[in-house]
Amino acid sequence: MTLNKNNFSKNNQNKTINSYNNKPIIKNNNIHENQTINSNNKKIAIKNNKIKNISINNLKKLNNKKINLKNIIYISLFLFLISAVLAVQPTLISLQGKLTNESTGSTIVSADLRVNVSDSAGVTVWNETFANGVSNGFFDLLLGSRADNLLNLSFNEDYNISVYVGTSLTQIGGTYRFRGGQGQINPSNISSGNFSSAGNFSFGSSLFVDKTNNRVGIGTTSPATALDVSGTVTATSFAGDGGSLSGISSATPPWNSSGTNVYLNDSNAQIQGKHKQELEVENIGDKETDKGMLLLMRFNNDTSVGENHTELAGNGTVIVYDFSDAANNGTLEGNTSGVSWTYNPDGGKFNGVFGFDGANDHINVSSSASLNDMNDTTISAWIYARTWGELEAVKGNQSGSIVSKINKNGDGWSLLIQGQEENITTQRLYFVQDFSTTVGRWATQNQSLTLNTWHHVAVVYNRSSPSREPSIYVDGKNQSIINITSPFGSASSDSAQDLLIGIRNNGGALDRGFNGSIDELSIWNRTLTSSEIIDLYRKGYGNVFVEDTLVTGDLKVDKNILLGGNLTSVSGADYAEMFESDVILKNGDVVCLDEETKISKCTKRADPSVIGVVSTNPIIIGRDKFSHAYPVGLIGVVPTKVTGPVKMFELLTTSDKQGYAEKATISDFGAIIGKAMESCYENECIVDVVVGLK
Repeated sequence: MTLNKNNFSKNNQNKTINSYNNKPIIKNNNIHENQTINSNNKKIAIKNNKIKNISINNLKKLNNKKINLKNIIYISLFLFLISAVLAVQPTLISLQGKLTNESTGSTIVSADLRVNVSDSAGVTVWNETFANGVSNGFFDLLLGSRADNLLNLSFNEDYNISVYVGTSLTQIGGTYRFRGGQGQINPSNISSGNFSSAGNFSFGSSLFVDKTNNRVGIGTTSPATALDVSGTVTATSFAGDGGSLSGISSATPPWNSSGTNVYLNDSNAQIQGKHKQELEVENIGDKETDKGMLLLMRFNNDTSVGENHTELAGNGTVIVYDFSDAANNGTLEGNTSGVSWTYNPDGGKFNGVFGFDGANDHINVSSSASLNDMNDTTISAWIYARTWGELEAVKGNQSGSIVSKINKNGDGWSLLIQGQEENITTQRLYFVQDFSTTVGRWATQNQSLTLNTWHHVAVVYNRSSPSREPSIYVDGKNQSIINITSPFGSASSDSAQDLLIGIRNNGGALDRGFNGSIDELSIWNRTLTSSEIIDLYRKGYGNVFVEDTLVTGDLKVDKNILLGGNLTSVSGADYAEMFESDVILKNGDVVCLDEETKISKCTKRADPSVIGVVSTNPIIIGRDKFSHAYPVGLIGVVPTKVTGPVKMFELLTTSDKQGYAEKATISDFGAIIGKAMESCYENECIVDVVVGLK
């Protein structure tokens, strides 16, 4: 049966269109209110009809996916429902609209959409994600059209529909209620971006906007401040330096506060972010490494803490300050009354340093509970040895004590440098820990230390560990250990003995004097990790650590920069030196030196006075000391002015064209600028050149 070009109008209300043949087709008809289409067969085709408020009974399948939607653009969101009069049947919903950003007024060109349908209790009964559901600002979706995701709704039951946009599933508009099988929903334009309202409004239970008091609550509907967050805030970065912060409350580690300043308590915590200020390098004893620190002596003769090497009152009167929190101050001893200690204000690894004479100069730190009988120990120091210490002629042993804590019976521990053992040259670091049966003695490999050089040394030791073997570091590297004698028994107590720096107590007599300088001596009651030891060593070179940190502006370092990896630039590609000039130059100019070592544009072919090319963006610049100078690229890739013809990979020399390079010949060696990385067939080009004078 086919119904074609009929008019079932309002005036013919309650008319029933019956079909009992095998393949009924209803097309090109005007079907208006209160009409009923009955079909007892499995398939019914409804094509190109104008339909309004009709019922379709026993409808099993629709051949066409859309009804009365052709050539219609909806600026707003429209929802059309085609459902069955019976209880639960597959339902189609046509969802159309335009997506705009309300803050800019611009159209959202492309986006994914997710549509969710829930029942009156809020339980989701259907959802589907439409990849690229928004095209050129519009969306035209048919919900429930997928055979594997049918939309089964009950007639005359209430449902809610909500729409989400993007991978973050941000809800747009609100949640709208409709009744199964009836009517359409026509809300105002739905926009992603800003949302405006005359009064307070909320998005579910997660976001509440208090327009009366200009407050926003996240996770709370009663914000007490401009932004009140109930929960954890995670951010990739923060703007500003925090200088105007106030009212910071104390919190659990790793944070602590005082006034407007925020500090780190946790030694393992890090701060990463943007730094605009000049970075200043601290020595050891900063917040990253001071956990468990029981001694830190900087030997700077700091009068602000009571240090004064010029006091001549004799032994035990000149304080050496402990900069840790343990207050294990020491005193200078061994010098003759009326003679001041040797102090070099600039001779230390960090600032000044005391000098040890190798005879009897030493520092005494009285026995204290914090330093006694430590199971876990880390010792760190910078040493500059002038000799290998005291020579014991009979046995042929020579060593100097850096630091020790041994009683008169030899019980305790000591860290020494050793020049020879039984007349055999060793030149190494030596660590001793006494035990009840057998003393433990360990050393680094021979020739691991040198004289008249600053070395960073460290020992990490757990005397109760099963292996009882220390880790010994020289200049940040974990050394291969020689096990001279393995310990046996229980560790001997050192509680009755003072800690001595620069000398050793050997059975009540002082020996093994250290000849040289010791700086930044520190002791912890924990075993530092290898990375922490490396950091201590690196800080001796004035390093700034900016791992995964963006530094904007200038980064000034007074001492050396030690690289553990690559130095990479995202823009610069050459090394340049600054050269003074009396003329105006531009990037890419090929320049030559005059007799006053000033630069200007080269003016003749194959000029041997050529020095390089004015650099566009060098990665490293040297000799920045002139008032009017230009960076000249000497090594690396530099954009260069070239006059053609020049082929790629050809060598270049100066030309008669002022400030330009041209193709070189084999006879031009001595005036070669570099090799072209691009071709040039014009009179004037700028091409990349691998600069390297030949």
